[in-house]
Amino acid sequence: MNILTNLSKLRNNNQKELPSLKISNQRIETKSLQEIAIMRKSSQIVATVLKEIEMIVEPAMTTEDLDRYAERRIREMGATPSFKGYHGFPASICASINQEVVHGIPSPINGRFVLEMYLK
Repeated sequence: MNILTNLSKLRNNNQKELPSLKISNQRIETKSLQEIAIMRKSSQIVATVLKEIEMIVEPAMTTEDLDRYAERRIREMGATPSFKGYHGFPASICASINQEVVHGIPSPINGRFVLEMYLK
């Protein structure tokens, strides 16, 4: 299940089911029940993987280890990591260490760090 692809196909196939409201130059789109179900499932997968990583992370692990774990678990749950390959991004998670602000690429560096991680 590639969630973004599924949403895109739904949008293209079900235009009548997806009304939108025009507000000035912005557009607010309502989602169909099927789209909401897909979004709910993807959110559950992300929440599960983040919780699992929180429970397994250890000082000797690298962010690369966490990325491999996250990708494996996402795929085991029938989804595709949406970060991986997006505009060439090489990983399934973003892992920022210490002074890095956002969009850190997982690496083999390990040690004592403050870790911020997110996935989509």
